[in-house]
This record gives sequence, structure tokens and C-alpha cells, in this order.
Amino acid sequence: MNKYFQYSLLMPIISRTCCLIIFLILSCPAIAATENMQAAGKVYYVSPSGCDCNSGAKEEPFETIQYAADIMKPGDRCIIGEGIYHETVVPGRSGTETAPVKFMAAPGERVTVTGASPVTEWIRHSGNIWKAPMEWSLGKNNQLFFDGEMMHEARWPSKPAGSDIMDPAGAYMTGAEDDGIIFDGFPAAFEDIDDWTGTVIWVMARSKWTSWTRPVHGYDAEKKKVLLSVPDFSEGHMNPANPEPRGSWLGEHKDEFYLVNNFAFLDQPGEWFYNEDEQMLYIIPPSGVDPNRHRVTAKRLMTAFDLSGKSHIHITGIDIHAATINMENARNCMVRDVRARYISHSRGGETSYYLGERSGIYVSGSGNTIRDSEIAFSVEHGIHLGGTGNSVINCHIHNISYFGCYGTPVRITGYKNMLSHSTIHDAGRDGIQSAGLAHLIKYNHVYHVGLIAHDLGMYYTVGNDGGGTEIRHNIFHDNLSEGIQFGLYLDNFTTNYVCHHNVVWGVELGTLNFNRPSGFNIMANNTAFGTLRNWGRWETDGMYGNIVINNLMTGEIEPHPDYRLAANLTEAGIDTGSPLEAAVSDSRPGINEGIFIPGITGIYSGTAPDIGAFENGLPPWKAGHDFAKPPSPVYRLSDTPLKNRIYNAGFELSSYIDPPGGDPLIGWERTDAKNAQILSLSGPGTIMTDPDTRDTYNGNGVKLSGTDTDGIMQVVEGLEPNTTYILAGWLKTGDAAEIRIGVRGYGGEDLYGSVSGNLWEHSVLEFTTGPDVKEVTIVIQKTGPGTAFADNIGLVPSFSWLEASFEQ
Repeated sequence: MNKYFQYSLLMPIISRTCCLIIFLILSCPAIAATENMQAAGKVYYVSPSGCDCNSGAKEEPFETIQYAADIMKPGDRCIIGEGIYHETVVPGRSGTETAPVKFMAAPGERVTVTGASPVTEWIRHSGNIWKAPMEWSLGKNNQLFFDGEMMHEARWPSKPAGSDIMDPAGAYMTGAEDDGIIFDGFPAAFEDIDDWTGTVIWVMARSKWTSWTRPVHGYDAEKKKVLLSVPDFSEGHMNPANPEPRGSWLGEHKDEFYLVNNFAFLDQPGEWFYNEDEQMLYIIPPSGVDPNRHRVTAKRLMTAFDLSGKSHIHITGIDIHAATINMENARNCMVRDVRARYISHSRGGETSYYLGERSGIYVSGSGNTIRDSEIAFSVEHGIHLGGTGNSVINCHIHNISYFGCYGTPVRITGYKNMLSHSTIHDAGRDGIQSAGLAHLIKYNHVYHVGLIAHDLGMYYTVGNDGGGTEIRHNIFHDNLSEGIQFGLYLDNFTTNYVCHHNVVWGVELGTLNFNRPSGFNIMANNTAFGTLRNWGRWETDGMYGNIVINNLMTGEIEPHPDYRLAANLTEAGIDTGSPLEAAVSDSRPGINEGIFIPGITGIYSGTAPDIGAFENGLPPWKAGHDFAKPPSPVYRLSDTPLKNRIYNAGFELSSYIDPPGGDPLIGWERTDAKNAQILSLSGPGTIMTDPDTRDTYNGNGVKLSGTDTDGIMQVVEGLEPNTTYILAGWLKTGDAAEIRIGVRGYGGEDLYGSVSGNLWEHSVLEFTTGPDVKEVTIVIQKTGPGTAFADNIGLVPSFSWLEASFEQ
């Protein structure tokens, strides 16, 4: 075949190929534009003056957000016009990463989604009491509003209209018995109350860790006693009838109570009562006005937006009133620029530490964010941040837990969640609580907590393996509790927390606090206007692995033999001017007197790092929300070699995430007989009981069993060669002869420490890695028949290595 013939055959192919290439090049912008149009999707409009029979165009808006939500597809937007919407919005479909489903307020317009519906047709009942029919009821969750502000359910003693929601305004008991509460000042009119059905008593008593509620079923006029079954939970610590002498720490604080939900209590302006049988609402309007000339609304819906199980839904610029947002098991959803008020309410009835019902904005799933928003007025929680990789950023959260139970403005559970750049204040108990592992809590401003309960912290955790949870660059001040109060409060059985670069003041007891037992916690570079305290109950109240470094304090560090202390400046004169001004002053003590901590101290301008939370010569960091200049924080824990290197050290992770493959032994590998299993707290199971009474030291633990050798192992990477490390763990036997913990592959012979008793013992080993060793294998093993148990494992650099490093 000649070249000309070959060329003539190829020409049509070449021509078609060139044409195809040219077509693709020219059509790329069109294809891209089409994809962008698909991502943008359709735009639907909603207005209170619209109709769901309309097209949803700007000129023909729908009336309800839900109608749009039912038809929206990925990439669609719902633009909502100014007005009040009485509905629970449930998106019909999820969005995608490139095409989220968006609900947003129209620019410059105020949109409110409310759970409260109008109550109308008011007539005078008698005197200053008005009534109107109301066909719905949420029972204990009923809540009434007068021109948007919450009214008080009929109660004794009465509470003035418009008074502080955080003030229980109760009476103080004269006495208590197992069957009731005694008060000499009960009015004679109580004798005339024939029906106590539905009446509830709220109580804050004795140790006052939490409030509790119970139904009232009668009144003993002779004894001046309301009748109820007084609870005795938590070993009587909240029982006013407890005959045991009160500890000195309880002081002179009296036991407070109020009664609620009885028509006989309806006697003050701003109160209401709902008769379930009559379906009739009774109110005494504020200032004696005619309610027909005002907006009276009653809670009818619990939820404004229900995103449960959905992904890639965005809510922007919408006010929420008398309802909440449900983000249970959501994925990659965004709530932004939202003002949510009165998100949860309850009168209680059978409550103790918690209400026993969901409250606040509930978040689980993964990748969800709440940011640039105000969340206010909740009976228990403000935000419950669970799941994995979820965030609360740049929010203003206040007036939370007005029940005085274990509710908190932000309660963090789950794994790898973040609370950042938020302002939190006016809380009935703690400012922030956390459980779970590997959270990041940074750049928050927390103040005015403890308004109702006692024995609490501005940050609080208890009985938890933090898994490296980091609390850094926060400002905590003014714990206002009348009882025991703390700043950073790591209560009993708390391990693996890193607290650094925080400023704390306005606390009478422990500005920084470890309650024993605890372990492998780091307290570094904090500025504390007060003391570091510790307290515990048992002989095993150790604090092995707790490191306290570079802290600037006006008070002392309460001694404990397990602390590893370095470069702390105590009883320092830094109390001139306002605490924050003193903390950043260039004349403060501790400048250039600290020691370098890899991953924590960061950049310093002088000859050495400073002691305390700020570095002289560098701009001081700021905490709290800033709606004008929203921050963009990222989740990144500090990488410091001082942290415990064991993953899932307390075997708790399976309590907070779905275990891969369904196996709760996350991060560990079964060996030998492969019978190892996770135990949840067994035996008497609270932080107030001796750990020797149960088979986990706290929370979860591991059980080895069977007739043969049984064990678990974990490979730990990222170690330094030629470095001495400490391996430690709590061990005990059941009916096995021995359990041991050991290290292999470190460059020497396998090393073990063993325990043969059926009480918890702390086994500690020290080993030095070889010149080329960067990983080792940790082993926990029973070597014969029977059962044995292990918990709270730790691997850290030896303290002698730390001290040598500090000297350099």
C-alpha cells in the first residue's frame, strides 16, 4: 500500500477526530454551565400571603415552607418571605455535596418558624382571670407566650411576670419526710384544694447537684406537708429527708422548692393554667390588659425543622420560636445565622439528673455545623452535640438549664466534635459539659454559670476517657453558684484530657480542679486567678500521669504525690486591674520563665516561652463570638508527645460511635483464644462507689476469659527511638491466676508486669526504645483459665525524659 493511499484512508478518521475535539472544546463551557444550573436547581418562594396551589414562583409563592420542602430536589432553594410560619418543616429529600437543599430567609426580611399557635376568643372567667378554648395540649411541655414572651404556669409561690427565667423564686422548706415536704408558711387556702391531680413539685435540696421533680398527690394540713414520694437517688445526696448529718461543704444553704400546675395557684398577672379535661386555657394577663388585643400563643409543635436522617440541608437566616431543630443522624447539614429562642420547655414530673426527654437542638450523625447563631432559653440543654465530626462555631448561647438539672448550654458527646469561638453565659449548672473522645473546645468565652445548682464547673466532665479531648484558648469567669464551685472541673474518673492556654477567674474553690482518681491529663500554660485543687474518696485515688506545667496562678497547687510538676508559678501577684488585663500585661510575672512543650507552647518571642496563657510580644488571642467577622476554625488537635499514645485507652469508643464491623473492641486486636469482650460498667455503677466493687475501673473495660490464654494487643506507632517510655494500666483477676500487661518489639526482650489479685492494681513498666524503633506492640494477657479484667491503659514518655527535655 502506497503512502498516498494510506493517507487517503486516514484522512476521514483524522477529520472526524478533529471535529470531535473542536466540538468538545467549544461545548465545555456549555456543559459546565449546564452542570452549574443543575447544581443551582430551582428556586421556590414562600410567603404567608401565598397559596400552596400556586407555582412557587416569586410572583406566585407557596403559603407553607413544607409544601416547597416536599417537592425540592438537590440544588433547589426555598426563599422565604417575611412572616410567621406555624409548621414543622421536614425536607422530602436530601441534597448532595455540590447541590445542597437550601432554606433561607429573603434578603432583609425577618422570618420566624414557630411551634406556638394563636389562642383566641378570650372571655372573662372571673375577676382578672380570662379563658379561651384550646384544643391541643403537649402535657408537661405546654408553654404559653404573651406577645412573644413566656408566661409562668400557675405556681406557688408565685413569680412576677417578666422576672428572670433563671431564678426559681421558690420557698425554703421547714422540713422533709419520706412522704412529703413541710413548710410552715403554706397558706390556709391549701386546705381547700380538693384536687391535686397534675400538680408537680420542683426541688433543689441538700447537695444540690441537680434539681428533681415529682407528682404531688395531696396535702396534710395538720403537718403543713405536701404529699409525695421523696426520691432517694444518688445515695441520698439530693434528698432533703436524708437523716445523715450534712457535711460542712453544704454550708447554710436551704432546700428550695416550688409547686406548679394547679388552678388554685392561678393568682398573679403573667400566670396561666390549662384544664386538660375542659380543653380550656386560663390566664391572668400582664398588667390586667384584654388578651384579645394582644398575641397569645401556646406551644403546639416541638420541632421547627426536622433534618433527621437527611444530608446536605442548609438553613440560613431564619428565626425559630418555641421549637427546636432536630439533626439526629443527619449528615453534612448546615444551620447558619439562626436566632432560636425558647427551644425546649417542661414542667417535669419524674426527673432527677436529666429530664428524661430530649431537649435543645439535638445533633448526631456527622459533618454537621451550627454557626453564627443565637440559641437561648431552654429548660435543659441548649445544643446536644453528638455524633462524629460535628461543630458549633461562633454562636451566642445563653439562659440555658433554667431547671437547674444537668442540662448545659452545650453538651458534647460522641467523637471528634468541635465547639469554637462561642459566647456562653447564664446557665443553671455548668457552662460546657463533655463526654466522649477527641473533642476540641477552643476560643470560647464562658461566664455566669451556676445560677441554680451547686458543685459544678464552667467546664465539667466526669467519669470519662477524653481520648485526647483538648480544651484550649478559652476564657472562663464568674461561677456564681452559692455552693461548691469550680472553673475547669475534671471530676472523678477523668482521663486523657489536655487543658492549655485558658484563663480562669471568679471562682471561690478550685479554679483548676482534678477530682481523684484520674490519669494522663495535661494542665499547661493556663492563667488561673485561684488554686489547683484535687479531691477523692478511696485509697486508690491516684492521679498517675497527670502533668502540670507552665501554669500562672494566684493561688497554690494542692499537693499530690502523683503530679508531675514543672515551671509553674504559684501565689503570683497578677491580681491588679481586671483579670484579663492583668493576664495580658507586659509586666505580669512568668515572662520568659516557661519551658517548651512540643505541640502546645507554639511560637514565643523571648528567650523562653512565657508561663501562663498569653505570650508577651505576640497579639493576645481572643475568645467568644463575633457575628461581624465570623471565624473559620478547623478541627485539629495539638500534636504533643506528652499525650497518652494508646488509642481507645479506656475502651469507651464503642459507646459513642458505631463500631466498624460491629466489633466494639476498636483499636485493639484479639489474640490467643480471642475471647476478649468489652464490658460496660458492672456492679454498683456510679462514680461514688469504690472501683473494687466492679469489673471495670470506670465506664467500659475489657474482659478476658476461657480455659486457655486470652488477650488483646495494639500496635503503637510514631514513637521516638532511644527514648524511655512508661506503660501503665489497671488490672485485676476474677478467677484467673494472673493477668499481665507488656510491651514487645521495643528493641529488647519482651517485658511484662503482672497482677494476681481480685482488687484493682496499677501495673507500671518502663522501657527504652532501640535506635531504630518507632513502633511497639502493647499486650494485655491472661495466661491460664478463668477471667480477668483491664482498664485505662496508658503509654507516655517517662517523666525522667520529660524533666531532661525541660532542662534543655
